[in-house]
Amino acid sequence: MRSNMKYKLGVRTFCSFLLAVLALASGCDRRPLEVMEPMKATVRLEFDWETRYGFTPESMTVMIWRENSHNPIVNTTREVHSMQVELDPATYHVVAFSYSFDEYGSMEFRDTDDYNTISAHGKDVTLYENGDWDKGVRYMTDPEAIGVVSDSFTITDEMMLDQVTFHPYETWIKQRLSDTRFFIDSNGVYILPLIIKPVITNLNVYVEVKGIKNLSSLTGSITGMADGFYLYSFDRTDLPRAMLLPTDKWTKYKEEVEHKAVYLYHQTSVFGLPHGKEHVSSRDEDFNVLTLYATLIDGTEMIYTYNVGKIIRYRNLEEGMEFNNDMHLELELDLYVDINTVGEDNIPIFPDVDPSGQTDSAFDADVEPWQEGESTILKF
Repeated sequence: MRSNMKYKLGVRTFCSFLLAVLALASGCDRRPLEVMEPMKATVRLEFDWETRYGFTPESMTVMIWRENSHNPIVNTTREVHSMQVELDPATYHVVAFSYSFDEYGSMEFRDTDDYNTISAHGKDVTLYENGDWDKGVRYMTDPEAIGVVSDSFTITDEMMLDQVTFHPYETWIKQRLSDTRFFIDSNGVYILPLIIKPVITNLNVYVEVKGIKNLSSLTGSITGMADGFYLYSFDRTDLPRAMLLPTDKWTKYKEEVEHKAVYLYHQTSVFGLPHGKEHVSSRDEDFNVLTLYATLIDGTEMIYTYNVGKIIRYRNLEEGMEFNNDMHLELELDLYVDINTVGEDNIPIFPDVDPSGQTDSAFDADVEPWQEGESTILKF
């Protein structure tokens, strides 16, 4: 009987102890379940148009690829200075350019779903009728100005957590510079500055001639120009195309009275030389061919052809100097066809002819002497 009583007392004591422990536990402070927001990092892309491109367009297109994705985010917007996005932790590639795909009449865009292949290519000239001198030649349109930026960045888990708010507790984000390439503003938004760069350069053709008073009109063409560029790398494509040097863009550049030398000048916008052909040593003489088709004041037609692969060059690009894609943005192409490059007997010489009722020379005008580098347009 005593043994049974002792057992009952032991169970009763244990139960009392357990109830006390539970009561004590229930009296503890317990925080509500916390929810973490956001699950993405907020990034603001800020675009600088003026520093390199020098022009702010009315609209832009921004494309963002997640690493190994072929389904980019594409946004064409009139807000050209910044764009804010929310992204999961991952590596991303971004391409942005002035205006939109459809607004460039001189070029078409290809492989736009892939960051590593997206490219722009010059369209064919359509409002031109070939003559006998260039029969069958398909010319590429001189490209319009386009500003582009290409970059890659990584969103880390740490960056996402830096922007986390635990409810109901206050945000603990500190205004600081990140140890990544981003800046952080006072609201905790990551800022990635992007500088837009120009892509198109100029080809300057200078041709020394004799007998300019007998010249009525001049048209030209040049082969071996790149047909486009890759937006992600700024590399020019390696496909060479021919470009037309139309009649109405030739100007009388300068006249040296002492040496009786007259230069005709033509400037046209180009993508540049094909990738790998930037240095003179990388090109054969016939890689670039300049053809000039002249009509004299009596209607006589004359054709001059020059292999200029070893003459055309990027301005200030020396042999052995490493070429990088930024140089396309800074260097223009120059081509001089004169007594120094082809010899005195090989420059265009327009013989004296009887106008026979034809119009006078379009270049034989009374003008003031021009300084080096200036040109005056004389209409045909």
